[in-house]
Amino acid sequence: MHVVFRESRGLEETATPRDIGQDPAGLVVLSFSDSDLAAFAAGWRRGRDSLPSLRLANLAELRHPLSVDTYVERTLSQARGILVRLIGGESYWAYGLAALHQLAKDRNIALAVLPADGRDDTRLDAYSTLPVSTLRRLMVLCDTGGPVAAQAAIAQLALASGLYAGPVVGEMTVPEMGFYDPARGVIVAPSDGDGRPRALVTFYRSYLAAADTGPVDALIAALREKGFHAYGVFVTSLKAVGVADWLRAYLAQNPPAAIVNATAFSAMGDDGTTPFDAAPCPVFQVALSTARREDWAASLRGLSPGDLAMHVVLPEIDGRLFAGVVSFKSAADRDPDLQFSHLAHRPDAERVTAVAARVAAWRLLAEKPASEKRLAIVLSNYPGRPHQIAHAVGLDALASVEAFVSDLGEAGFDVEPVRALGESLPRQHLAWSIADYRVALSRLPPALQEGLAQAWGRQRAIRVAATAHSNSPRSNAADRSSRFSPSAARGLRAPPIITISPARRAMPMSRSICGSARRRLTLSCTWARTARWNGCRVNPLRCHRAAGRKPWPAICRSSILSSSTIPARPRRPSGGSLPSRSVTCRRRSQHPRSLKACAGSNSSSTNIRPLMVLIPPDASA
Repeated sequence: MHVVFRESRGLEETATPRDIGQDPAGLVVLSFSDSDLAAFAAGWRRGRDSLPSLRLANLAELRHPLSVDTYVERTLSQARGILVRLIGGESYWAYGLAALHQLAKDRNIALAVLPADGRDDTRLDAYSTLPVSTLRRLMVLCDTGGPVAAQAAIAQLALASGLYAGPVVGEMTVPEMGFYDPARGVIVAPSDGDGRPRALVTFYRSYLAAADTGPVDALIAALREKGFHAYGVFVTSLKAVGVADWLRAYLAQNPPAAIVNATAFSAMGDDGTTPFDAAPCPVFQVALSTARREDWAASLRGLSPGDLAMHVVLPEIDGRLFAGVVSFKSAADRDPDLQFSHLAHRPDAERVTAVAARVAAWRLLAEKPASEKRLAIVLSNYPGRPHQIAHAVGLDALASVEAFVSDLGEAGFDVEPVRALGESLPRQHLAWSIADYRVALSRLPPALQEGLAQAWGRQRAIRVAATAHSNSPRSNAADRSSRFSPSAARGLRAPPIITISPARRAMPMSRSICGSARRRLTLSCTWARTARWNGCRVNPLRCHRAAGRKPWPAICRSSILSSSTIPARPRRPSGGSLPSRSVTCRRRSQHPRSLKACAGSNSSSTNIRPLMVLIPPDASA
């Protein structure tokens, strides 16, 4: 029987037959976790002279039944001992477990099936052929992590299989939490840093145990180049017992200037707090993508759904600022002894540099007096009717903005009180001089400038700019040639600038402008890049109930509202106000160089309708 094996891999790929192509060996270790496999590889290399031959394989490569059958026949059938580490229980690899259990009984193979998600799962004992005491010993060693513990687990499996294994020397345990330096490894405590601002990079202990700290090392090095006293903090999980109290106490005694978090999901506890709440600084979230870089670059979405959920959507619940992706999974060179090439997080130098630059910019902005900071609030405009500005179900954007601006004034920002936004916003337009626009455009990355030109075309941009400006009530024949209103953007110019995105339908030339979602890029990104409007900590934002009497608290760490829902109830119309409207209070202020990740996260988790970026007419025209 001939099976066609596909070699390519993508974000949207389902299970397909694969041939791993491994020869038989004395022992085999299978796991869904790349960190697991990396630790076992390091442990075997550490004691290779006193251990049997070993094969390692990721269970993700054995999802298809044909792949399992081929691997059983070619590799597993001649093994003496097999160790399987499962995440999610038997249902995640049911066919493979049944095949291995039958093989182990027929060939008298030592089989250990263990949970790898930190939970006891006694149902897996029924698939194993080893005594329960041996299974528990193997589970403790595997959960401990690190090369020494992995070597001890391989030796334990070899002895249970009737093979020789030499003694294991070294410290097996890795602390549950602690501090890390790329040059020295685990350290007792960081130095004082000679007065430099502290920057913490928090990451999973499993990366340390698997020697997979490349992105962490790169982030720490880049932050140090920006003048920070940067070091790592590793934890089993931000929700693990004791971690939150330990980290909260440390941050209170040693206030950092910035925190870059590389763990996934939300860290909010049952009491509504996170370990980072004790720090008087923003928390930047970075994504360690599980995809290859070429898959990320080729995908229209950018990050995969899983990466978006883990690294963008759920961390925003805690109020973290998404700083972008910093690494991708890629395979190392195939080890000829193990016949295995494990996937590891490979840092992307360009993205790491961009994250460090953003953190440094926020630090500079934090040192600037509040009265000198320029603020902008960008509201959505979906589905594009005048009475639906800043629409989001169940929320009142305009009451939120009015309360937000009031809080900013009390905090010392140079802002003017705003009232009756429902009446003033739709009637006022923002005009931008073409000269200023050209300056802002020139500061964007050349690739983005070229993409804008290719997407819109210069002649088309001339018509769009002229049409948008001619419909502005402030335009006249004298200044029409030097100024334009970008996509009929409406808003208030008095500080802070308050603007709403252009309508998708109720605007001139809507069919030609809004026909392709790929051509809608954010003007606010250009403003944020030009004016560095991304970085201040403000008072909690308040959304008000029906008559504006009772505040509903929520947190907003950014001066630019972006991407998180604030609980509130719709406001009833009163006086000259428009009908009930709502908003999503958004915390993410994306860097223009992060448009790939920005587009991915926005398209999947929010209803952002960004402003146009137009190519102005040539000077000769």
